[in-house]
Amino acid sequence: MHKARLIRAAFSPLVCLLLLSISLLSGCGGLLTGPLREAEDNVSTGKPLKGEAQFNKALYTPDVMARKKLALAMNTLIKGDFSYPDVKAVLRSIQKDPYTARDLKVEAGYMLTLVEKLDAKQKELDQMRQRYEKCLKEKDDIAKEKEMIIQEKDEIIAGITKERDDLAFKLKKLEEIYTLTERRRGIRK
Repeated sequence: MHKARLIRAAFSPLVCLLLLSISLLSGCGGLLTGPLREAEDNVSTGKPLKGEAQFNKALYTPDVMARKKLALAMNTLIKGDFSYPDVKAVLRSIQKDPYTARDLKVEAGYMLTLVEKLDAKQKELDQMRQRYEKCLKEKDDIAKEKEMIIQEKDEIIAGITKERDDLAFKLKKLEEIYTLTERRRGIRK
């Protein structure tokens, strides 16, 4: 009985200490991952992060770091200030990390697929924009060419009209000369 009390007396503080350390660790875990959860909530609703939370790599597990990388990658996509190769490299690093949980690797794979599709669509858009600009340039060139042709046509028509008027005037003078010559001949006869 005395032994049982002694064991209970020694075991009781150990249990309390264990419970206290577990609650302390869960509370600290909430403090450490709280900003990450808030960032994930904002990014998942399409809102950019207000400020980048500072994360100490030594305190976090690979899964938490992967979640942080996913949140920051999504944040750059939402803000629009990103480059596809950088985002792809981050997502591939999450996929290749052997210490990251499978579900986070799958999530990174989903995002990587979407980013690759976005990159392909952006490249298509850039090509279409280049073709559009080329067509606009060709259109302007054709419009200038058309104006030159119209101007040349107007000049040719003006030249032909002047030549026609000159020829009509000369013909009229020749008719007058012919008429005068015929009158003179009629008078002499």
